[in-house]
Amino acid sequence: MKQAIHGHDKPHPDIVSSLNNLGLVYKAMGKLDKAQEKLELSLEMCRAIHGSGKPHPSIATSLSNLGNVYRRLDKLDKALEKHKESLKMRRSIHGYGKPHPAIASSLSNLGAVYLRMRKLNKELEMYDRGLEMFRAVHGRSKSHPDIASSLANVGNVYEAMDKLDKALEMHEQSLEMRRAIYGNGKAHPGIVASLFNVGLVHFRQENLNQADDSFEKSLETLRTVHGRSSQDPLIPAELSSFNAYIEYCKWDEASAGRESNTETDEARDDELSNRTVEN
Repeated sequence: MKQAIHGHDKPHPDIVSSLNNLGLVYKAMGKLDKAQEKLELSLEMCRAIHGSGKPHPSIATSLSNLGNVYRRLDKLDKALEKHKESLKMRRSIHGYGKPHPAIASSLSNLGAVYLRMRKLNKELEMYDRGLEMFRAVHGRSKSHPDIASSLANVGNVYEAMDKLDKALEMHEQSLEMRRAIYGNGKAHPGIVASLFNVGLVHFRQENLNQADDSFEKSLETLRTVHGRSSQDPLIPAELSSFNAYIEYCKWDEASAGRESNTETDEARDDELSNRTVEN
């Protein structure tokens, strides 16, 4: 409709917005090739409107969205390139040393790419910087969804590094903050995710009673959020992720003292990457 109004070949912000929204919908549906197509068109048109070499918030956002799709497609060099370009542009717009949510988001998105690349030290650096910036923006003593998500992402890095005490600390802080935001007894997807993350760390620490308690609470909260029907596609997905992780843990215990299996390590990193929160 917007292309019919403004012209199929004419760049217009309304068409850019529609292409971007379509891309995000396709991404949410798992149709990543279609998402890539729409977001690439959106970025191309956005640059035609605002200038190819000029910093603009819309271009930075398009770069970030496209980078996230490239990461999901395992086109990691392209993902890294887009997120670095987005970060550079956002710093140019908002100030290099100034805290801003968009800059913090770019840092977090870079961290997610480094996880897929198995560059955990770089990932931790990006997530730590993103977390500190979100705290500077929203207040160090205040509860905010951006801070809670960043704490969870940092926890995932520590888990990948096998620093399980630090991982548990981060995930418990994230859980506490999400309960403060959404209500201690309330059902919310963020609380589901935090309970799930805490349970996984307990499981790897062989604290099986605590793990079981966290998983039960996570599943119960998930059912409250989405309904108790076993047909809900989100419940099997959560349990499937848990079962895949258990299989990794069983292998890890059985193979203690033997050389690492790269494919299994990558499967664990894939599972951790899937739990990464995009900002």
